[in-house]
Amino acid sequence: MPHRRPTAHAPLPRRCRAAPLAFDAFFQRWHQPFLRYAAMRLWNTATAQAAVLETALRIQQNWDQILAEPAPAAVAFSILNDTVDAFTPVPDRLPSPIESALSALEGQAPQQAQCLRLRHLIELPYDAVAALLDINTDLAKNQTWQGMRFLDRTLNPPPTAESTPL
Repeated sequence: MPHRRPTAHAPLPRRCRAAPLAFDAFFQRWHQPFLRYAAMRLWNTATAQAAVLETALRIQQNWDQILAEPAPAAVAFSILNDTVDAFTPVPDRLPSPIESALSALEGQAPQQAQCLRLRHLIELPYDAVAALLDINTDLAKNQTWQGMRFLDRTLNPPPTAESTPL
């Protein structure tokens, strides 16, 4: 049987359709922040690029459902986190003190850790941090401040009586 072209009324398979303009605009807005975040977590640019492309594919495949959500950027960021987790290699080096402190913060207050990473390591403005985490801007600022306080206490503990010189 010869291969038939789809008629004008037959929809093309999802993977063959052009990305909707809304998706293109959305991904253009978040591509660089997502890439910086993935590179920060994965410590490898090529792996980060692969993770972001995989994320884009997953977002595009579920675009209609994501767009129907009240906070599409937060859903996309969640997909990015899941994808980065899947790409995360077993570390071949010891973590730095800041990485250890961020891991401890992640265990105790994950939202503070995310706010801190996005604001100070990725250098996103607070409104973008709030959009990615589906919180308001004031809460993003507060959570970032709380995370900074935690890091300060963890990395700069107060001197003890035993450690002070006589």
